[in-house]
Amino acid sequence: MKNGIVTGLDLETTGLDFNKGDRIVEACLSVYRVSDGVFNHLKTVTQRINPERSIPLEAQRVHGISLEDLVEMPKWVDFAGTAKRILDASDLVVIHNANFDQPFIEGEMRRVGMPLDRALPTFCTMENGRWSTFDGKNPSLKELCWSLGVEYDPSLAHDAAYDVGVMMECYQKGVSLGLFKE
Repeated sequence: MKNGIVTGLDLETTGLDFNKGDRIVEACLSVYRVSDGVFNHLKTVTQRINPERSIPLEAQRVHGISLEDLVEMPKWVDFAGTAKRILDASDLVVIHNANFDQPFIEGEMRRVGMPLDRALPTFCTMENGRWSTFDGKNPSLKELCWSLGVEYDPSLAHDAAYDVGVMMECYQKGVSLGLFKE
């Protein structure tokens, strides 16, 4: 995007399926103003969320977040207004694996009675990053970082703020090199 508001989004969740009751446990939204292709970081909002349900061990192994970590955190309904303001103001939302994160964010907003004003205008760095793998498969974030020369630390992976940071660095490099086309 040459001009507008671009937001990077990443979520950590209790599981893989919003429709089966899984919920968000961490959200990161990193907002940039893009002017003539130059990205200016405006703000990053990261929030852990009390999912009001248990977190299976499989999910905890991925992101390292337990329910005990979230007892004092706000519930989604308490954070939804902030997320809605950011997402409704965004001209583009960049997500690595939009097929996973988009149903969660849109579903959680509907669940608490704050649906987004419109369907999210998304750019998926995974779907649009197939050029970064030798066989054209969907790249992991680690593979995408490697292909663009973005430093990636596996020990920090699955922290929403870390993942958004490296994803947005990849997105900016991919756009500047003409590898990501909107």
